[in-house]
Amino acid sequence: MKFGQWFVVGLVFLAGMALADEPLVDIPYCGTLRVDGQDGDWSGRPGLVALMVSKDGGIQPPEDFDPQFRLGWNDDGLCFFLRVRDDARETSQDATTPFERDSIEIFVAKRRGAKEMYHACLIPGAPGTVSPFRIRFYGPNTSAPARAYEVSAACAAGEGAGYTVEAVLPWRNLDLEPKAGDEIGVQVFVNDADNTPSRFQAVWYPRTRTHEDTTAMYRVRLGGP
Repeated sequence: MKFGQWFVVGLVFLAGMALADEPLVDIPYCGTLRVDGQDGDWSGRPGLVALMVSKDGGIQPPEDFDPQFRLGWNDDGLCFFLRVRDDARETSQDATTPFERDSIEIFVAKRRGAKEMYHACLIPGAPGTVSPFRIRFYGPNTSAPARAYEVSAACAAGEGAGYTVEAVLPWRNLDLEPKAGDEIGVQVFVNDADNTPSRFQAVWYPRTRTHEDTTAMYRVRLGGP
């Protein structure tokens, strides 16, 4: 199969591969962002994750589903930009399980393995539109959040059923005041449902069930300005 893609940074670990030392991922300082769902503030930045696979190493043909994302940080929070190439988009009609259909899940913890974490689910609207764009938060174990979490986020329509999402997840969600060199824990899922009962779930760290176990995420270190 021709993937036609290369990793710019990061490593893909397939299920079953032993990790002698948990990798440490550095992300750049972004400065002020205009959160509009566009890539203008991200062009040329390092840190592109250009290929995402399932926890078992499976992949979709890029013309069917091709998610790519970048992470960064600024004084306000963890910064995220995602571009998804997609041939069909199906969002959940069940408000309690939006992650079962097309959606993005971001898990943020004070550190990898920490109990203090939250889970944000971002749900793009119908193809060809920029709205409605919905966001749901969860605490550990996909429970109701223990507090009112916040996010600044925007979604924009892409080619076909594709889309982009930009978000800043505030540090105050976890009572953090980080500085360059500090670590947090991060995991990203991107879900794709093509009008079938099952979904394809692309993952960054090669494990799922992060809501139950925050070791299923990367150690992420904040780079300097």
